[in-house]
Amino acid sequence: MSNQGFKSRMRRMDGGYYFADLVAQVSDLSPELRVRFTSPHPKDYPPPLLDLMAERHNVCNHLHMPAQSGSTTMLRRMKRGYTREAYLDLILNDVFPRIPDVAIS
Repeated sequence: MSNQGFKSRMRRMDGGYYFADLVAQVSDLSPELRVRFTSPHPKDYPPPLLDLMAERHNVCNHLHMPAQSGSTTMLRRMKRGYTREAYLDLILNDVFPRIPDVAIS
């Protein structure tokens, strides 16, 4: 699954869903099915999605988090919309406490 372009935090209007809802529904289809998604923006890892990854054995404990640069200045020049500090905060304070055995690539 790719959530590139799918807004994780979109409002539930007119029957809309969060990306975590979609992942949960796919996970429910079959316990043997392995669910993995790639290419999200760092802002697209809200707590409900991380909690789902921690709770479901068939949702892979893998995050594809491309590091465009380790420099906030360069990230701003590249117009990436996040900082080095926010990236590290997400990993250290949101991801690791929920999913200690996470694989990050």
